[in-house]
Amino acid sequence: MVKLLLILALLHIASSEYIRVCYVTNWAHYRRGVGHYNIATNYEDKLCTHIIYAFAKVTSSGSILPYEAMDIPIGYKAVSAFKKRDPNLKTLLAVGGWTHRSVGFTDIVKTPESRLNFITKAISYLKEHDFNGLDLDWEYPAQRGSPPGDRHLFTLLCEELKREFSKHKLLVTAAVAAGVSSATTSYEIYEISKHLDFINLMSYDLHGSWESSTGHHTDASETRPTSQHSVYNSVNHWLSSGMDPSKLILGLASYGRGWSLRDGCREWDLGTRGKGGNTPGNSTMASGFLAYYEICDMKFQNRICTSSSSVNAPYGSDGNNFIGYEDEESIAYKIKNIMKKKNLGGFMFWSIDLDDFSNHCGTGKFPLIKAATAAVDQDVQPRACQDITHTGECPPPPTLPPSKCRVNPIGPWKGEFAEDEWCRNPGNCPDGPHCTHYKGCTSCMCECDDDVTGTSPPTKSTVSSKTSSTRSTKSSTMLSTLSSTSTTSTNSPVLPGTCTVPSDLQLRKSCYINPKGLWKGDAFDLWCKVNCATEITCHSDMCCCDSGN
Repeated sequence: MVKLLLILALLHIASSEYIRVCYVTNWAHYRRGVGHYNIATNYEDKLCTHIIYAFAKVTSSGSILPYEAMDIPIGYKAVSAFKKRDPNLKTLLAVGGWTHRSVGFTDIVKTPESRLNFITKAISYLKEHDFNGLDLDWEYPAQRGSPPGDRHLFTLLCEELKREFSKHKLLVTAAVAAGVSSATTSYEIYEISKHLDFINLMSYDLHGSWESSTGHHTDASETRPTSQHSVYNSVNHWLSSGMDPSKLILGLASYGRGWSLRDGCREWDLGTRGKGGNTPGNSTMASGFLAYYEICDMKFQNRICTSSSSVNAPYGSDGNNFIGYEDEESIAYKIKNIMKKKNLGGFMFWSIDLDDFSNHCGTGKFPLIKAATAAVDQDVQPRACQDITHTGECPPPPTLPPSKCRVNPIGPWKGEFAEDEWCRNPGNCPDGPHCTHYKGCTSCMCECDDDVTGTSPPTKSTVSSKTSSTRSTKSSTMLSTLSSTSTTSTNSPVLPGTCTVPSDLQLRKSCYINPKGLWKGDAFDLWCKVNCATEITCHSDMCCCDSGN
């Protein structure tokens, strides 16, 4: 016992030199079953040095507002209470996020007056709710609805925030894009490095089911060409651009990204053609995504572990789904070979509620976060997984009926969903005799061909999808299909029998995500506005219509 206590004490001394950031999401308490996260009771004291509560809204008037009804009475109070048990803990409020896009941010950075107005209101809001700082999650300046000039205006915002926050002993940080091209577009890296207390590099979501072939979302290949996504390339780009390494925090993922496979028994490795996202987990309920506590339930037929993986992280298949993920071994690899060797300031997890917080997997609570902390000490070896190779015969390849559906070539979805694979999947696109509308709804997403080969011009019938884009993690490289909607011309012709984006958006202004449904808070409500029927009724547990507007 004495020896164990000594080891733990040494670990604490070593790890205390590094920042340990944990994001906690305000929608995790909506999850079912093992994924239901009680923000007040599921946290473990001294697990993190900084907790960042995600997310709050930024309005065009410069105000900060909560996203969820539980934020102020439950969420804010819970993270504040942690500090009473751990006086060294710092709590920050994250504003923005992937689904927030650039809404509000583009307005608050326009002028010195608008920036000062936001800063003044932010200081008041943070003090009122006992936060120690603000985390800017603008995804992203000069992108996704933000003009090019916002790149420099973001720098000014960081500089002015730091100047005013310092007077009140408040921290100011930012979550930033990891993709090299995205980071180059959005940030004056050297300048923001000077003004922010630290920067959380979102070095995950490097690949995902928005792509046609499988990849690993935390690819840690040291030999990847600089033109390709990898954690090494992301870190090297930020450092070579003038980033102070002691302020750069390495982002780690407590979730996996996956694909459904055409024939997962025979073809399942990296680079295999997928057919959309993996089967959703029972708790997270998002296609293409699984929490760590869901991944440990997978019955792998094939698996490659970190020690034998070209991406220095595990991945595998259960015969139907491919999943790339992190385990204790791959987390330790990134800490030792990237964070420590590059002299970075610490690590960050997205998110604490996606780790195994309840010991569902049987290896202890928060195994990934604790593996990162333990890896600070080179003598601590993580629990290693074992490669698995399928033995036995594979069933005959599945045969699906041909679909007449494909992406609408004149709609905002053109070029998305892996070369029309999403629309052609019979599970997503209804395929009746005349390509009838799904539940009476139309959309500009999928159209139907006259023949089953998909070679003839599309008819003027349209169909809508059965599934939705889901609320993402803070993706650093993903191009959202929703983003293309905003670039559609408002002068598109309206032809009889066709679906055009402007007319649909005008007709469907009253549609929004069902606030009582499982999709609450997802996809910025834009999906429903594009795909929801105009009747003032609920057509599913996803979308509802409002009589206003």
